[in-house]
Amino acid sequence: MKHNMAHSRIYHIYQGVKQRCLNPKNPSYYLYGGRGISICAEWVDNFQAFYGWSMENGYTDEMTLDRIDSEKDYSPRNCQWISKSANSARVQDRNGTPETIAARKELKAKGKIGKTSTEVKRRYNEKTYKRWFADLRNEDFDRIEALRGEQSRAAFLKKVVSLYEKNLAE
Repeated sequence: MKHNMAHSRIYHIYQGVKQRCLNPKNPSYYLYGGRGISICAEWVDNFQAFYGWSMENGYTDEMTLDRIDSEKDYSPRNCQWISKSANSARVQDRNGTPETIAARKELKAKGKIGKTSTEVKRRYNEKTYKRWFADLRNEDFDRIEALRGEQSRAAFLKKVVSLYEKNLAE
């Protein structure tokens, strides 16, 4: 069915969800489909159903799609439209418990948690990652450098974040 919305923001959001959940070649697949996150049968091949739900549930061009439970699929029961600022203020701890960034910063200041994966990415992108990783532990730094090899920057970054998050869980 033609919907004449192929260039709309909402259609790009819909396609992005499908790509992250269903396309193993998508760079973000490992965070979604690779973890078992999918898109419900009602939406998977039916943009009109997704669009209808969106219009009934507060979509505007200023909103962003949010999964209420980050361990569950994209579906009408698990999604909501929220402001970009509200969405960026939400983070998940290792157990999937929602926290605010302010609460996370407070825990970090008290030494209760380490650096976030966002900090790893930011510092790596600023090319200061070698110096920063040195303040982890020497053995971690050596393991991380050994991981890079001939890998692309994106593949290396995925491994760095994975190793970092694994160390947080220990």
